[in-house]
Amino acid sequence: MMNNSELAKKQTKFNTIIVGSGFGGSVAALRLCEQFKQTSTKDKPVLLLERGKDWWGNLTREDQPKTVQTPTPPFCNYRQPDERSAWMAMEEPFGTPVGDPSLNDKPLNFNDGVFAKRPITKYPGLVETIEAENMTVWVGAGLGGTSQVYNTIFQKPSADAFNLAFRDPEHHDTRLLDYCQLVDHYNTVEKIMQPTTMVDNCKNTDTTLQFLNVKSCEISDSITKKEIVELAEHHNRAQISVAASPDYLSTRVFLSQAQKLQSALKTDPCKFSEQYGITAIEQKFSTLALDWSVVANEISCNMLPSATIGEMWYGMNSYSEVEEGEERTLFGIKNSLDRNYLAEAKATEQLDIQCLSEVISINLIPPTKDKKAVYRVIVNKIDETNVNAGQQIIYEADNVIMAAGSMHTARLLLESSNSPNCTDLNVTGLPSLSPYVGKFWGQNGDLFATQLCNEPVRPANGGPGSAECDFRFGKDPKQYLDDNSGSPFSKMVVYPVWYEESVSIQNTLMMGVCQDTAPGQFVKQSDGSYQLSYPQTIEMNGKYEGGMGDSINTAINALTAWKEVNIEGSDKAQLDRKLAQFKGYQGPLRCSTNTKRTLTSNASAENEHFDVAYGMTPHPLGGCVIGKACDNYGRVKSANGDVVEGLYVIDGSLIPGSTGACTPAWTIAAVAEYCMAEIAPELVGKVSDMTSEGN
Repeated sequence: MMNNSELAKKQTKFNTIIVGSGFGGSVAALRLCEQFKQTSTKDKPVLLLERGKDWWGNLTREDQPKTVQTPTPPFCNYRQPDERSAWMAMEEPFGTPVGDPSLNDKPLNFNDGVFAKRPITKYPGLVETIEAENMTVWVGAGLGGTSQVYNTIFQKPSADAFNLAFRDPEHHDTRLLDYCQLVDHYNTVEKIMQPTTMVDNCKNTDTTLQFLNVKSCEISDSITKKEIVELAEHHNRAQISVAASPDYLSTRVFLSQAQKLQSALKTDPCKFSEQYGITAIEQKFSTLALDWSVVANEISCNMLPSATIGEMWYGMNSYSEVEEGEERTLFGIKNSLDRNYLAEAKATEQLDIQCLSEVISINLIPPTKDKKAVYRVIVNKIDETNVNAGQQIIYEADNVIMAAGSMHTARLLLESSNSPNCTDLNVTGLPSLSPYVGKFWGQNGDLFATQLCNEPVRPANGGPGSAECDFRFGKDPKQYLDDNSGSPFSKMVVYPVWYEESVSIQNTLMMGVCQDTAPGQFVKQSDGSYQLSYPQTIEMNGKYEGGMGDSINTAINALTAWKEVNIEGSDKAQLDRKLAQFKGYQGPLRCSTNTKRTLTSNASAENEHFDVAYGMTPHPLGGCVIGKACDNYGRVKSANGDVVEGLYVIDGSLIPGSTGACTPAWTIAAVAEYCMAEIAPELVGKVSDMTSEGN
């Protein structure tokens, strides 16, 4: 913690303050710093405030207290969680299976065990769990935001799915953004984040895929051992060995089952369309923004496993090591934002990064005769050695870019605009904001599905997800959504598990586009704070309505078709015995008391072939939606519809609840690039104008 004399030496006045370092804040930092680099500035014009730590320590080494030693590697793990797992909490975020003494030496199956959250010490750890009304939300806390905790799956929606998701929540015939406006920005993000599949670098793709589609690690009849050796020697051994390893058995089984479903659809399209509404299926390897060579090192036992055993949310202790002069630098396996966007922004020498800096309020100080208007941002500087003894710091800036994420940007704006100003108790911290601030929040149509397969899908310790299957329902997306209470688009992704699990249970994340993509809103509480309220999802006459209803209905159709096709030709007696072992199992992780789940049927063990859990999400979106609470480029609107000078939103809050049945990271970054292409020159232009006037 800095003393007063050290604090006095620190720069506290900036042109622009960016609150948050996730995909939106990191894009904003780089594009703004690039613009400022072309001008002559005395001090660093941009300050990035991040409440969490710089976990790998590569961008803030000079600011690290000498009393704090960064562990190598820096994270805890799922099996032995400690204070590093949770943001300022007294228990771990997700919990771990405790087991049942009656199981004796049987493999621990999470669904048969007892669930518990272990107590931990309060600390600025990596994952924040937010329990809201009818919804549990998980967000990251660290330099790079969500890029430090997500599974690195980088997905881009189709044009149809994007345009359906970006409808005006009040006027469905109006689009807030069109896909064609973001095409170039998606490409820009791709060049920086470099998402790839595990087989992207293989030259002989047809032969490789043929080999990978086998259901085990045995050699298929269509490719000889000699050919495999030749492929390994000439077409990137690491890539091929990753996909063929025991850790990715679930990936190969998933793709094989999806292929079987796709073939059945082609054989009898009318049946699938009439019975399930399914009109198209596409299975593929997922693109992930990570270093596959590090995965290969884990598989070959050159590194302790982390990515290959499904760890992600607490950070992956998988890394590459680089010698830089006399220093050794570690880089995490993830292409996290501290390795690209933020590193490039800092290299411009226009950026000051302050971690462990939690923003408490934002205050607009009106202009006086001698001074222009200025923003004062109140920050709690966290001491990680004594988290209850923070230090208050006040920063000033001409502009503020809110990039605190969908769970905190709208909340901070609302609390600041409804609380006394830090310098004048007769006025509020911010002027009255648009009534749309805090509205139109959604959770990306997320739900989790557990499938009980009729064949082994994983070793007991699991492996990371890396495959997906896209479903399309109906011929016209909007018409299907209007007529069927179901999402016309659904994506199923193999989801990694970290607990010891039955070898026949497969976990997946599913995403969809609901009729009302963003029904949540932030509501004022009795203490003056604002918290998320999300409507309840209700089952009526065999269908689900409200909240998550559309996504659930579609998911059940997709899973039922999947089950039907993949149990055909199985030994019925053997399958019944296997299914009976899991009669009444509870499926995915029980993350909170308001988590909802539904079984397709309780009629027999066979019908408990899959389980769907909802009421939780790692993909919060909305709250300051573009074209509603903000203008078309993220400028925040006031109560009368004018923009609030110098106040911007650049993060997932701009997106109306869904990114088109895809993980949101790529779209959030592309929207941020789109907005900053307009905003960055504007902010630097203001400085140039004032300089000219002064001269």
